[in-house]
Amino acid sequence: MRARCLTLLSLALWLTATCCIKPQATPMSAAREGSRHAVLLPIIGNGTSVLPTPVPTQDPLLACFGDAQAVAFYRLLEGDSRQARAATTCSPALVAAAKDRAKTLALEGALSHCDQKGECANHVAARYGCILPASYAPNGNNIESLTAGTANVKAAFDSLANSYAHFIHIFALNHDGSVNTFFVQQTHVGIALEIAPDSYWGFYWVILIADCQASRAVVQ
Repeated sequence: MRARCLTLLSLALWLTATCCIKPQATPMSAAREGSRHAVLLPIIGNGTSVLPTPVPTQDPLLACFGDAQAVAFYRLLEGDSRQARAATTCSPALVAAAKDRAKTLALEGALSHCDQKGECANHVAARYGCILPASYAPNGNNIESLTAGTANVKAAFDSLANSYAHFIHIFALNHDGSVNTFFVQQTHVGIALEIAPDSYWGFYWVILIADCQASRAVVQ
């Protein structure tokens, strides 16, 4: 009887000890517990997380004019306090026409609104897709201002702004301060600078400001 009691007591002590021992966490269970509060980041090479390099946004004006100096001239044109036009916009057709005109001026070494073959600014603009109002002379000039002899944007701009004749076209403003009703309707702009060191003037600026009532695709 005594031996039986000792056996039962030993069994009870063994069960008590077994129930009170906390099982040790295995590496897998520890990982599971830790993952409840873990923040995971993508790691690329040597423990360094590499972020993508931001792609710079291209200036839409540079995309249209294709030349930083032309963009700088345009910003002076639209930002001047004397500018009577409520808004202006770059016209790809007029930019192409202005570049054509600037190259022609450099080749001929002269400042004229018509080339040696007799083609004038209005016709060049139409040839590149700017459909002008019917009241404009088909082969005259109602849209072009020219200056030459400098690559400096501010100097080129000031030469036209300070010119009695060109002031009205550049700003759509009469000299008495009133708005010029003809030029204020011209809100489409094309600007080009041609650099030709061996030519007479060296630098040729063409500023086309027009009313392109419609544009058509042109294949050169």
